[in-house]
Amino acid sequence: MKRSPKSPEEWQDAVNVANKCRLIHDAFLYGIITDPRINVERCNELLEEGKRRGFTPRQSTGAL
Repeated sequence: MKRSPKSPEEWQDAVNVANKCRLIHDAFLYGIITDPRINVERCNELLEEGKRRGFTPRQSTGAL
C-alpha cells in the first residue's frame, strides 16, 4: 500500500525513514547486508517531494 504523508509530522517521519532506507540499500550494494526489500524509487520520491515542501532528514544519534 502506497500513500503520501498528509501532515507536517508525517512528512518529517517519511523523509527520515526514506533516508535511512537508502542507507540500508547502500549497505546492500556494498555487500554489508543481504536481501533487503527496500523500494529505493519510493524513498527517492518521498525525499524529493519532502524537500520541495521544506523537509529534510533529521540526523539521528547512534545507529540507523
